[in-house]
Amino acid sequence: MLGIHFWTQLLELIALGFDWTDVRTYSGALEWLVIAPVLFWILVMLLIRKTPTGILQMEVGTRYKLFIGWFVLLATWMFLSRLRALYGSEMTMYLLLLIWTADVSAYFIGKRFGTVKLSPEISPGKTVQGMYGALIAGVLCAAILSLIYQFPFMIASDFVLLSALTVLISIYGDLFFSVVKRQRGVKDSGSLLPGHGGILDRIDSIVAATPFFYAGVFLIYRGVS
Repeated sequence: MLGIHFWTQLLELIALGFDWTDVRTYSGALEWLVIAPVLFWILVMLLIRKTPTGILQMEVGTRYKLFIGWFVLLATWMFLSRLRALYGSEMTMYLLLLIWTADVSAYFIGKRFGTVKLSPEISPGKTVQGMYGALIAGVLCAAILSLIYQFPFMIASDFVLLSALTVLISIYGDLFFSVVKRQRGVKDSGSLLPGHGGILDRIDSIVAATPFFYAGVFLIYRGVS
């Protein structure tokens, strides 16, 4: 509930500043704030795909690194709490299960069939075959969700596409944090979880996936209503 209370207070402050008479009238417009983190992660994906060496050698000032760090983590918290508040615990749990299933599928399929490296400069362990395995897992998750809730064909197809794209973004979110660690010259992001690479290694995919998934769910529900 803390997340939705934050959003309510934020809307009230903005309404006060712009002298809006009814905050609820503008709450829909403010949903489009999700565009910023979505565009950020799409840009990250394109940079990693097109110039992995360039992004590894990119020099960014400390203040900008702090801003980017707070930006991506705050956006994740905001839109994860917003997802739960507006679309329910089931949709939130689906997002988590989607990413976890994709991660596990990518690992095992990559280990078994992986031959082509996805981005060897950044993360030598990730393979193209593992990525395809993750995408297939995402499609299967969406198909199972659609069958359970008996979605109409158009909504089901939207969820299949959204799930696949969310998994794709999550993979590059993982690679983004690998870039951060390589630039810092460290293998793990912390020692709080021994053997797991740190807390960031457990949430890196979720950080990138959450704003993208929220935006997709918002558009799907907006199209239905």
